[in-house]
Amino acid sequence: MDSGTVLLVGCPINQASRCISQAKSRGLKVVVLETAELIEKGLDVLSAADQIVTMPSKAASHVKKWLEGQPKLPKVDHILTFSEYAVEATAFIAQYLNIPWNTPDNIRVIKDKYLLRNKLKEKGIHQPSIAACSTIEDATCFLDQSEGQGPWIVKPRIGLGSEGVSIVRKKNDLEAAFEHLNLEDRQAFLIEEYVFGQEYSIEGVLISGEAQFFGITKKTLIDNESFIECGHVFPAPIPKDTAQKIYSEVRKAIDAVELNYGLFHVEFWVNENVITLGEIHARPGGAFINWMTELVTDIETYGIALDDLRGQVTPPPATWPSNNYTFSKSAGISYFRPPPGIIEQIGDLERIRQHPNCVRLHCALRTGDTVPEVTSWKDLESMGYLIVSGETSAQVEEQLRNFQNDAAIVIKEIM
Repeated sequence: MDSGTVLLVGCPINQASRCISQAKSRGLKVVVLETAELIEKGLDVLSAADQIVTMPSKAASHVKKWLEGQPKLPKVDHILTFSEYAVEATAFIAQYLNIPWNTPDNIRVIKDKYLLRNKLKEKGIHQPSIAACSTIEDATCFLDQSEGQGPWIVKPRIGLGSEGVSIVRKKNDLEAAFEHLNLEDRQAFLIEEYVFGQEYSIEGVLISGEAQFFGITKKTLIDNESFIECGHVFPAPIPKDTAQKIYSEVRKAIDAVELNYGLFHVEFWVNENVITLGEIHARPGGAFINWMTELVTDIETYGIALDDLRGQVTPPPATWPSNNYTFSKSAGISYFRPPPGIIEQIGDLERIRQHPNCVRLHCALRTGDTVPEVTSWKDLESMGYLIVSGETSAQVEEQLRNFQNDAAIVIKEIM
C-alpha cells in the first residue's frame, strides 16, 4: 500500500539505514535530501532510498536561496529530520512546500540558547542567570553583578556538542574562555551560572502535538572540564516520582517553544530536588541514544514519528514502558578514550565482541597509532565505542566498566 512520500532532510549515516527501513516498512517512498559530500560518503546506505536529491548546504540562508531557484522539487507528503544541522533547513522546506512541521520561528528559538532560556523562564521553568555578550567587558559586567560566587559557563549563543564551552571560576579565566570561542562566536556568546548536579537527557516524540517519552538517559562526561560526553545509559537509574516530575517540566517546555511535530531530545540537570532544563533539540538524541531507546523499548524511533505524521500511531503511548518508568531491559554506550600518546597494545577486542551482552564494538584504533588529545565529541567518535545491553542500568554500567578494562589500550607517552 502506498502511504505517500517522506522527505528526509539531512541523513547522518549512523541513523539513515534504520530510518529508511522504518519508512519503507510503512509503505512510504523515501526521498533523501543531503549535501553532495555526505551523499558520496554514505551512498551504500542512502541508495536504499527511492530518490536522492543534492542540496548545496544545510545552512538555513543557503537553503532559502536554493529553494527559490528550484524549478521543481519532488512531490512529498511528509517531512522529517534527525540531524541537528538540518532542523532549520527542514523548517524552511516544510514551510515552502506547505507540509506539516515545526515553524522556522519556533526552531530559531530553540537553536538560540539565549532566546530559549528566556522563553523557559517566562513560563516559570527553573533557569540559571544568563547574559548575552559581544565582548569580554560584557561578561565581566555580568560577573560583577552576579550574586553567586561561581563558577560560570561561557559558551556560543548557537552551537552543539559542547564546542567552545569553558568553565570560568574567576575573572582571570574570562580571557582564556573568550579565546576558546570560534572567531564568529566571539561576536555573540553567553555567560551563565554553572548548573550543578547529574546531567541527563530525555528522549521523546510528539504525537498529535503532545510530548510523549521513550525515557530518560544518564550522561557521563570526560573529567577534564571540557563537558564532552563520553557515555550514556538508558534508562537512567532514577526513581519513578522523579521521572514524573521531569516529564511534567519537559512537557511545559515543549509547549512553551511550540514544537508540534517530530522527535525531540532535551538536556537537563537534577540537583537534589531542583530540575534545570538546558537545550531543546527538534531531533532524536545522537551518540546512538536513538538506537538504545529502540533496544530497550522496542519502539521504532523514526517509525513512530512517521506514524504520527500519517495519523496512524500504534501502540498508544499509554502502553509504553516509560509511562510507569518500569523497564525490563537497559542499554549503554561508552566511547574509547585513551590518553594522548602512541598505542603500544590493545586488549582482546574479539573476546569482548563475543560476549552476549556486547551489542556492538567499533574500534578504529590500531597498534602504533598516535592518539590525540580529546578536544571535541568528534575525536571520541573517530576512535570507537562499545554498546552493551543488560537487565538493569546498574548491570550495564558495570559491564561497560569491565569491557573498558578488558580493552586495555596501553599508551606510550610522547616525549
